[in-house]
Amino acid sequence: MFGIEGEGGYMKLEGSAFDPLLSPTLTIAAVGGTPDVLGRVKIGDWYAMATGRLGYAWDRFMIYAKGGAAFVPISASVTDTCLNVAAGCGNWIISTAVSDTLTTWTVGGGAEWALWSNWSLKAEYMFIALDDSLTSCGISINPAGTATPGGPFCFNHNFEGIHTAKVGLNYRFGGGWGGPGGY
Repeated sequence: MFGIEGEGGYMKLEGSAFDPLLSPTLTIAAVGGTPDVLGRVKIGDWYAMATGRLGYAWDRFMIYAKGGAAFVPISASVTDTCLNVAAGCGNWIISTAVSDTLTTWTVGGGAEWALWSNWSLKAEYMFIALDDSLTSCGISINPAGTATPGGPFCFNHNFEGIHTAKVGLNYRFGGGWGGPGGY
């Protein structure tokens, strides 16, 4: 069995973290201060794949491998809004953000079982490679509202791959599975 397949869907992976250290020995909790630097990343709201599928079928069961192109939006930001030097914050504020839609590769495989007539049940694993990074840069502003000397601050945001697993119920339009209950 061979063929091509297009897929689109919703995926929303988000994360954020504060910089836990103000200095190597002074933590936010130790001074009772405000978290200083917030980093955020987001993968998704949508994704799309265009893949080729190659498999082997016998009777009502099929195993297959697939691979091709994936399209995934990603974004990242860093924000530092704490100007309270007494609380251990820096004497500047900065905000940077970057976003892009990655065109990357995907590979995986699965198994499908013909239930009856045009219906089948499928289990599939896919890996979407995000072996990419984005860089966001911003000028830091001091309390007087002017740029802090030293040029822009740049942050490198690395994105790893995504592992997905899904179970699905498929309906095949057109004729049946080509035989008495088989593929």
